[in-house]
Amino acid sequence: MTISNIAITNPALAIAGIAAIVPLVVHLLTRRTTRVLTFPSLRFLKSARASQARLYRLRHLLLLILRTLAVLLLWVAFLKPVLHLGAVREARERALPSAVVVVLDASASMGHRSMGGTAFARGKTAARALLGTLGAADKANLIIAGAFPVASFTEPSEGRAMLERDVESAELSGARADMDAALAEAAAQLAACRNVSREIHVISDFQRSNWAAVGFGDVPPDVKLTFLPVGAADTGNLFVSDVTVSPPFPTVRERVVLSCRVVNTGAEAAAAPIELRVGDGVLLKRETRVAARSAVTEVFQFALSDPGQFEGTIRLPGDALPVDDERYFVVPVAQRMPVLVLCDAADREPTASGRLIARGLDPFPDRSPSAFETTLSRSGSGLPLAAGLQHVIVVTDTLPFDGAMLTRLLAYMRDGGSVVFFLSSAGDRTNLLALESASGGDLTLPFRPLGAVSVPADAGGAVTLAQANFDDPIFEKFREVEELGKVRFFRHFGVERVEGGGRTLARFSDGAAALATKAVGAGWLSVCNFSVAPDASDFARKVLFVPFLHELLKSARPRGNAIDRFTVGRACSTAVTGMDDFGQVRFLRPDGAAAQALFNAEHGNSVVVFSETPQPGFYRVWRGDRRLASAAVNVDERESDLDLLDAGQLHVAARAARGKVLAASGVDGGTLRNLRHGRPLWHWCVVGMLVCLVVEQGLWAWWRG
Repeated sequence: MTISNIAITNPALAIAGIAAIVPLVVHLLTRRTTRVLTFPSLRFLKSARASQARLYRLRHLLLLILRTLAVLLLWVAFLKPVLHLGAVREARERALPSAVVVVLDASASMGHRSMGGTAFARGKTAARALLGTLGAADKANLIIAGAFPVASFTEPSEGRAMLERDVESAELSGARADMDAALAEAAAQLAACRNVSREIHVISDFQRSNWAAVGFGDVPPDVKLTFLPVGAADTGNLFVSDVTVSPPFPTVRERVVLSCRVVNTGAEAAAAPIELRVGDGVLLKRETRVAARSAVTEVFQFALSDPGQFEGTIRLPGDALPVDDERYFVVPVAQRMPVLVLCDAADREPTASGRLIARGLDPFPDRSPSAFETTLSRSGSGLPLAAGLQHVIVVTDTLPFDGAMLTRLLAYMRDGGSVVFFLSSAGDRTNLLALESASGGDLTLPFRPLGAVSVPADAGGAVTLAQANFDDPIFEKFREVEELGKVRFFRHFGVERVEGGGRTLARFSDGAAALATKAVGAGWLSVCNFSVAPDASDFARKVLFVPFLHELLKSARPRGNAIDRFTVGRACSTAVTGMDDFGQVRFLRPDGAAAQALFNAEHGNSVVVFSETPQPGFYRVWRGDRRLASAAVNVDERESDLDLLDAGQLHVAARAARGKVLAASGVDGGTLRNLRHGRPLWHWCVVGMLVCLVVEQGLWAWWRG
């Protein structure tokens, strides 16, 4: 500590320092005068007098020092010194006004209740206290950090009353806060402020899963950055994560398997009932017990007897973080499995592979309904593609796709859809390779098709299936069927093997891959290195063609789909089938309020996008009293892990990027004031003065006794 770290806040009393000479004046005026005495013998008296005079002078010097020090300490107390060491504003900046941005974390984890209230309530109290420390010339702004930062003003302003009102009306967003964006917005607002002390105060619980990855590079080194933690040490929580529904798009009476993990982050084991509700009919309950800081997996099985979109909820008992006690999901159940067959040769060739596949999926449309609802279309038709509209898309005999079509197919698979490629033509090969290229590295094909390999049928030569994985659901039912190995293929493509590109399920007799699969996002890609057209194989003439095609497409669906695709604060979507008129449709939020939505209605199908999702629950599409579709929105699972960073860890994280940072408790108003304005020292001066007076009186009593 140096004198430069101390500021005098009452310099008008500096002249009173002359009072320090008062004890000296009193000392000089009260000195004893010398008396002359005559004695017969002076030798021993002179010696005793000299010794007593030295002791007398020493005592009075000590008293003089104590009294002078007491007066000086009293004078310094009236000067009101402030220690700025460890404060935001240094002593040399005392005359400068401040430009302050308060960043208040409004993420879901701030709703954790402890110490008689939520962390968010304590954060609002800290924000009000911080605004109360500002002077008349200071400017300030408030940023609520949610999925997107929301600022009260476009720049720091003197409108203190409006900021206090915004703090009072602030609400938890329920979303995962984008702290990088909030800090960048705060730094951008302060960049235009000149000749001021620039400060950013972050009020948060400093959840590890969020703050461990935050960068501080957008905050300039000359901007004071302060962390004000308002979280609690007791952060145990019980929540549900990793909810998966398989199959994600079941048909009527098909068995559905739902699995989830129940996680306990507390220091003690927890036992709680878990409740599963699907629609109005399926209600399953069981008791679960989870050890401390561990998780258990729970599996439920059920079937639904009617088509439609069924809303589901997994519920745990209420705890200190109520926002994540429920997980929401939607199970779309179809009467028949919708399949879209894209074929550009179907219009001109009656025996095109697309026509044969569509006929094989529904061989007797007039007699008995098939398990598939097949739509045959050209690839450039502009049909909406969504996992809820088509469970599988078959691509065969197509012309080269444009960039928009490739983007749509990739998005369809990433969102949980499945695509089956039959390599019937050079266009299919081109489209498959273009799909890999357009993915930006997210998709690696199970194999790359090279040049075409043809053996004319009249030449008597062909390749057959020589190897197959009969443990896979596609081939499982054909384990004992010899006819599968008798199918002749007259045309296929040479292949280049790709390491780690997927699973090869079947090979031709010449060693080339015949069928392979690959996971893409939440969806699936299957590649059949053959065509079912008569000039390419005799597969369509075989009795097993129809059952094999059915098993192929049923197994092509993704095995399971995580239901937590949509999180609070981000856009969500749902599919509506069989409707192209949205004139009487209402869009509602979970609380029943009207919601903003965008939709694209084409060919009787549409995708509805809810652009704003401020709360967890179901976002619904209604027509009259009928619910047409729902989208489930959940709290980000990472918000449920309440492990917090302490002050030391925050210092380490921030110093690596920008050097000095400050941290102080956000629940103590006095600490906040000291952090901004420094620690007052006058009361210590008064204590020191009293100590000097007590010591002086003690010495007097001792000497006189």
